[in-house]
Amino acid sequence: MRATGRVATASHLLQAQLTKSYDLADGAAALRGSASRVGFSGNAFLISGADHDPATAAAVAGAKPRPAITVAEEPLREMIAAGLDAGQQSNIVGGGDGGVPAISQSRAVPAAAATQLADDLCSSPPAISTTVPAEGVLSLEGQEWGTRSLPQLRCFEGLQGAGDAVRLGGNISGVGILVVRNAELIAGGSFHWEGLIIVTGREVGFTVLGSDAKEIYGSLTVNETGMSGSSTAILDLRGSVRLIFSRAALARITPLIPTATLNRAYVSLPFYIRQDYWRTVTP
Repeated sequence: MRATGRVATASHLLQAQLTKSYDLADGAAALRGSASRVGFSGNAFLISGADHDPATAAAVAGAKPRPAITVAEEPLREMIAAGLDAGQQSNIVGGGDGGVPAISQSRAVPAAAATQLADDLCSSPPAISTTVPAEGVLSLEGQEWGTRSLPQLRCFEGLQGAGDAVRLGGNISGVGILVVRNAELIAGGSFHWEGLIIVTGREVGFTVLGSDAKEIYGSLTVNETGMSGSSTAILDLRGSVRLIFSRAALARITPLIPTATLNRAYVSLPFYIRQDYWRTVTP
């Protein structure tokens, strides 16, 4: 936008540029769908909505923060807040709605959009898919799924019945998108992920166990599509974990998302506006 004012031989030019930027997630953790239980044990966890650079683990100066945890409905926000004792509240930080801890309601990425995104991703050509075996538990350790120069899209498929789980043991790392459908994701050993994690379907949740270091830079979405009353906690932190919002990590995995999928997702993605303003005076 430009506006020019002139008086005799003098002129004054005002210019402003507005930039609309989209994020692939509205917080460090997004909890959607029907949740009946959350759990927080000890003080070995941190969930932060402050934007961080995964390469340095440092906060990005001047970056717009996001909430630490977002929910679609007020009862779930109240459930999470009630589940945190006074000593744990400082472990949930970020640009929330002004409350302590930083837990906010959000209309971004509703449950249906999260389900559709997971379905589209796992049916796309880059997806590397693995099915949970008939006994209902897939145990993995010593894996590297993608790098910063070559991120990967990994999908793990449960068998629709309750109780399926993907268990991550020690020494698992990766960069990209990790999708778990119809199974609980359980991180028990050392784990480092940069990008997006989506856990969606019936009887699903994200559970952390053990004292080994676990770090997620980017965002986590857990979407329970079953009826209210699921026996699985949608979020159950019983061990050490750092869940940190990161635009750099999310931007890096955008090429893994098919263009048509990304175009459909824009309507539900959060965004922010930046204004650049300058003036020119002559003579």
